[in-house]
Amino acid sequence: RNLRAKGKGIETLSLALELGLKDNLIFASLPSQRRYLLNEGKLNPIPKNGFELLTTKSGRLIVKALFNDLFARKGSHEEESIEAFFSRRFGRDFTRQFVDPFITGIFGGKAKELSLKACLSRFSDLEKKYPSLVLGLLFNKEKQEIKLENDLLKKQKDETTEKNKIFLSYFK
Repeated sequence: RNLRAKGKGIETLSLALELGLKDNLIFASLPSQRRYLLNEGKLNPIPKNGFELLTTKSGRLIVKALFNDLFARKGSHEEESIEAFFSRRFGRDFTRQFVDPFITGIFGGKAKELSLKACLSRFSDLEKKYPSLVLGLLFNKEKQEIKLENDLLKKQKDETTEKNKIFLSYFK
């Protein structure tokens, strides 16, 4: 029902356009792009800039998790749950507060019951190639290039910035 007009999401958007669903696409407004997580009964905004990373409780947890990743031990590369992988790399608190809600929202399942390789194989591949997932995400040169043939896709790609990511939704 929704997608990010970036990466593999562009393929889905292309399919929607080929199927003649252009008039059914709804672009998210800028205020709706602010994301929140429920933690201990309170809605907490996900930090969106460096200042918030340093001045909020959840921001400091992210910084700590990124630091942990730099020194995390590599896995055996056998079957591992999403929860086990992210707890090992980023810590249990980060996994509980950020990864679990993300996985539940995307896959509708629990991170401790879902396979990393089946759901998020890119992270397993990055761990094999780089000492840190953060460094792997920053320096990975094997980014998928997708040919944009449609004018709408080209326009959306041009308008997308790091601060204002465009999300699309299709509702029947």
